[in-house]
Amino acid sequence: MQPLEASWEAPEFELREKGVGWYWATIIIAVLMLGAAVWQRNFLFAVLVVIGEILILVWSGKEPPMVSFRITEKGLFIGAKTHHTFADLRSFSVEPDEHLHWPVIAFVLHRKFRPPIHIRVPQNRLAEIRGLLAPGIQETPWEESLIDTLEKFFRF
Repeated sequence: MQPLEASWEAPEFELREKGVGWYWATIIIAVLMLGAAVWQRNFLFAVLVVIGEILILVWSGKEPPMVSFRITEKGLFIGAKTHHTFADLRSFSVEPDEHLHWPVIAFVLHRKFRPPIHIRVPQNRLAEIRGLLAPGIQETPWEESLIDTLEKFFRF
């Protein structure tokens, strides 16, 4: 029997291109919110709007760091500190878009109130990794969540 093992590196998140209009839209929304906060004399909210807009402008163009992933008989390892045994994972699903360079595998945990864990996999290794997971974890159809849809819509 061949050992169950695969390792790879992938970006932590997908960097979506944003045009100048995207940045202007966030600034205009922040200015409107800031005006409403000052009009209501809610200065704490005004400070939070300014800090939030600064963070959006700084983080929106940040390159994603590369993260190491490893699947063994003991489970899924993410980076050097995070480990999930196969007993912790209820199911997995694979993003169906075949044109993506880094398709997403979403793992649903047995614990309630925990969001799915999304990891990226190189397209050329997707079948291999899917084959390693299939015997131990149930595969379910891909269902895009509201958060995923909003992230794509707002390009964040």
